Amino acid sequence: MPSDNARDGSRTTADPGGAPPDRIPRWLRDPLVVFVLLGIGVFALDGWLAGSDTARPVIEITPDEVGRLRARWIAQWGREPTEPELRTLIDQAVDEEILYREAQRLGLDRDDAIVRRRLAQKLTFILEDAGASGPPSGAEVEEYYALHAERYRRPGRTTFDHVFLSGDSRADPAGDAAALLGELPAGGDSGDDAWQRLGDPFMLARDYADRSHREIAGLFGRAFADAVAELPVGGWNGPVESTYGVHLVRVNGRTPPRAPALAEVRDRVAADLREDRRREQSLAAYQELREDYEVRLPATAAGTESVRP
Repeated sequence: MPSDNARDGSRTTADPGGAPPDRIPRWLRDPLVVFVLLGIGVFALDGWLAGSDTARPVIEITPDEVGRLRARWIAQWGREPTEPELRTLIDQAVDEEILYREAQRLGLDRDDAIVRRRLAQKLTFILEDAGASGPPSGAEVEEYYALHAERYRRPGRTTFDHVFLSGDSRADPAGDAAALLGELPAGGDSGDDAWQRLGDPFMLARDYADRSHREIAGLFGRAFADAVAELPVGGWNGPVESTYGVHLVRVNGRTPPRAPALAEVRDRVAADLREDRRREQSLAAYQELREDYEVRLPATAAGTESVRP
């Protein structure tokens, strides 16, 4: 007689033409159990990795770094470092790297105005160097000079002598200057040096050659420089007031302002052109970085928030 198992299709024996029996326990098919087991596994793996990672951070002083240390020593002291001195330099470099890494780990580089400014300055230099291009062509230099000719204009220059009359030692220096003017030769003969014995002692020179308006103003004051610029060439004139007192002045020569030929200033023009290009390319690179940030500024006087994209 057929057995019960035969009648119900043999649930415990694999069907030769069907799937193998399900041998995974039912509790392992529960999603919550699977999730818990996976969590335990990840936690155990993390602990194992942390326990096995006993290697310390590496500080490597490369031969190139040693070469830079040696070069800095030679530049400062004018000789090669001895072995103990070089060892000290290397030890100092290691100490500096350790302190630097620890300072970073503690976040000491954050919220420090000096560090922020230095890093920003360093990135600016990098942007400028990245934007540096080759030397400009001759045509580019000529075009740049034509556009900025006023920048290279040579100022007018004046050669003059003066007699000083001090307000500290005279009751009426301007009146004395007017009286003294009659004793000086009216012509432009600068070969007669009798004028040098007239007037009062002066802390600066009594004669000046080829001085620009700016240089004269720096020595005597702007009012004096403006007055000298209006004096005719040849003969004594005055009185002219300065920051020191009163002067009689003889202009011996005057060179008008002029625009130099490009050949005279070509190197300067080329250097200025390269600098302008580098600055423009650096600014363009910064603008690209700037577009990646949204800047929110404090509220304006009208009470609205200012936002720059």
